[in-house]
Formats: sequence, C-alpha cells, structure tokens
Amino acid sequence: FFFLMIRRPPRSTQSRSSAASDVYKRQVQNMGFADKFCNWHSQDFNVIFVILGLLLAIGIWTKFEYLLHRFGMHLDENIPDNKVCKFIHFFLHGLHHLFPLDGERVPLPNYIVIPTFAVLYYPVTCLIPGTFGRIVFAGLLLAYNFYEFTHYSLHVVPSKMFYFKDIKAYHMRHHLTSPNAGYGVTNKLWDLVYGTNPK
Repeated sequence: FFFLMIRRPPRSTQSRSSAASDVYKRQVQNMGFADKFCNWHSQDFNVIFVILGLLLAIGIWTKFEYLLHRFGMHLDENIPDNKVCKFIHFFLHGLHHLFPLDGERVPLPNYIVIPTFAVLYYPVTCLIPGTFGRIVFAGLLLAYNFYEFTHYSLHVVPSKMFYFKDIKAYHMRHHLTSPNAGYGVTNKLWDLVYGTNPK
C-alpha cells in the first residue's frame, strides 16, 4: 500500500492539457488583484508596484508622524492628572524638549519601536493583502528610519544642504518659540494643511 501511495502520478496529470493543469490555470485566473499583480513569483510583478508601494508608505508615514507628534507627544494640558501618566509623557518627549541638543534623547528606544512595528505588521498586511502589503510595510520601516536619521541630524549634525538646513530652522522654531506648532519633522506638508505651521 505504501508503494502505491508514492508511485508516480498518471501521465495525464503531467500533460499541459490535463484536467489538473486546467484547474491550476483557473486558480491563477481567479487570483485577486494583490496576489496576481503583486506576487514576487508572478511574471506580472514589476518595479512599478514597488514604487507605488513605497510612495503609499511615505504618504502614510508623513500623516502618522504628524498625528503622533501633535496628539501623542504634545498632550500637554490633556494629560490625565496622574503621576504615572505624567512621568511616561515626560520620559517619552518632555526630556527631549528639556535637552534638545542631547543626541541620546532624540531617537525612540528600540524596546518601544520594535514591538510597535511587530504589532503593526499584521493589520497593515491584512488591510493591504499580498506582497503589495509587505512592500508597504517595508516602506514604512524605511520611512521611519529616514525620520529618525533626519530628526537626529536636525539636533546634532550641522546642516549645510538646503533641505536639511531649512527643515532644521523649521524644527528649531518648534522647540524654541512655538511648541504648539510645527509638528512635522521630515516635512511641512500636514502643518500647512492643518494650519499649525510656526509663525
């Protein structure tokens, strides 16, 4: 019986015109958009979808960066009147404003970043299925790393390039004169949209 189980399949299943082959063809034809066009092993997959995924990730990140900074890091008067809540808020962002030139206090700790992205992986890849979702998630990781690189550079490294020089002056206004404005770190887009750019 064992040898019957491992025998070679009938010749008909090896033919390109076999019933089994037709089933496989129908499965490919019925695949969804993400699986058909965004599969690493698909002939239809190309660099355009990588670019689209990365652009979508950048758009998502810039909005998330703004919202997190404005409503997460600058709760201020909305912080619950609780010592633990105030300590957590001060530890996460208050110290950074108290010592803005201390490079050690600029990036978020890895014990916060790694679990956060680990938790975000599942909803991102569920909302955007297939390989395209994984491209978007990879783009979010790249965008976050660019955010940390930019933020650290703005506080520690002398900026000579026009973009970094301009965004550094913009970010320093947030720190020194307008703590309730200028929430964008890598860009000014959402500050302009919501009217929170520093005067």
